[in-house]
Amino acid sequence: MKKPNNHTVLFNLLLIGTLLTGCSLLPLQPGQDIEDHSTYHSSAPDRHRRVRRAIQSQDLILGMSTSDVRFAWGEPRDVENAGHPRLGNQRWIYQTGLLGGLGSTRIVYFEGGKVVGWEN
Repeated sequence: MKKPNNHTVLFNLLLIGTLLTGCSLLPLQPGQDIEDHSTYHSSAPDRHRRVRRAIQSQDLILGMSTSDVRFAWGEPRDVENAGHPRLGNQRWIYQTGLLGGLGSTRIVYFEGGKVVGWEN
């Protein structure tokens, strides 16, 4: 029997954690739109709804956790830490398209484990 790789185990743990915390990955209902990126100071139920919608559309919003970003965009190609890794100040680098410069690079910035910005 083939042993699951670390990425599969991590994804499964993140999925279980999300489901246990009450977040849902259910599809959008007809007529619902993705709301703006003003979730940083939203109430908890409103924020969870906006995060869920962003994940479903593979979008990012301010204040998303690292696990939310993994659900939306997958595993980053590289993770760079600023200062001590426990602080959660990181830069995640995603390579889209073909390797060798034929694709594009997307970068997500985290402070305290929460999204504070990104570049497409």
